Parts: sequence; structure tokens; C-alpha cells
Amino acid sequence: MPILVTTPNGTVGRYLTEALRDRSDVRFLVRSEAGAKALGKVRGEVFRGDVTDAADIRGAVAGVDRLYLAHPFTEDQVAAETNLGLAAIEAGARRIIKLGARAFSGDGIVPVTSAHDTITERLRSAGAELTVLQPDRFLQNFLPAAASIAKGTLADPAGPGASVAGLGDGVQHVLGRPPRSVEDFAADLLMPAVSGT
Repeated sequence: MPILVTTPNGTVGRYLTEALRDRSDVRFLVRSEAGAKALGKVRGEVFRGDVTDAADIRGAVAGVDRLYLAHPFTEDQVAAETNLGLAAIEAGARRIIKLGARAFSGDGIVPVTSAHDTITERLRSAGAELTVLQPDRFLQNFLPAAASIAKGTLADPAGPGASVAGLGDGVQHVLGRPPRSVEDFAADLLMPAVSGT
């Protein structure tokens, strides 16, 4: 089972699942029966497990060559992603595609990016071939501001004075084409037979 997808029903994971749904070499890690049901019919394997349980982690990563690593921003995110990533490396995974977050400066969501930085540092220190996807903002980041948006004010969810690092003159200008979705990029990285790597 060369590919393991964590959070297959998540913000990015659900789109990645659509791209990989018909492949037999993909294992989808879900936490519950409800998660398995939400996933729908897939050709690969649905593995039900808890990312905070060592035995479940070992079962999920067994035989995996590539890992899409994501976890909700919760208290256990650093431990869950680090343990899952390290177990995958120990089991022989050669590539990890980690969903991270674009770095922000200013007041606001700094804990989100610092959690991703900690996980990334730990996995790189363990020798992982690691690609970190750093999307900018997700629309649900604006939900806490729904009332002010309804009144005509759109505040940056990263906080006052926040700026996004690394966008330069704009992605389209730099690339010479519109940006690709993060899930399309992740799918290409996970499927070397298709992407040629």
C-alpha cells in the first residue's frame, strides 16, 4: 500500500481523496465509522484508527511508501503529526507531503504556524524527504468574522497588521500561470508514476 492519506475528509484531504479515489494503492486513515461513511466508496483501503494510539499508527503506516500528513489544529496536532510521520519513516516511507501553513507576521494566528514549524523541524531532523505545502488562507478562517463581514468589514484573520511572507509580486506573475490548487499539487507529489518523480 504505497500511499497513506490522513484526514481524507478534511479541507484539503477531501479533494485529494477525489483525485485518488479510484486507485487501489491508497490507504485512507479515518478516525470513526462516521468518517469512513463520509469518505464514500474508494477503490483502496479504508483504515480506521486513532492517530494518538501507537498501535493504530503502526497499522496505518505499515507498508506505506508515501504519506499525506495533515491533522486539525488542536492541542494534540504536534504530537499526532510528529508521531505519525516518524512511524512512517521507521516503517520505510520515503516521502512525506505535509499540509502546513504559510508563515505570517504580526499578531494573530502565530500558534498555527509555530505548530507546523515544530512538526516540520522534527521530521526533517529524522531524515524525511519532506515537502511542506503552505497554502495561504482557507475561507473557514474568516468564519469568526462573519458578523463584521455582514456589516461590510473584512478583517484579515491573521490579525491586525499581519502580512503574508513570500508572495512577492503575486503567484500568477511569478509562475506565469494561475496557481494550482494545493490538493492537485499534493496528488502529483504522491503519484510518482503520473508526475514522473
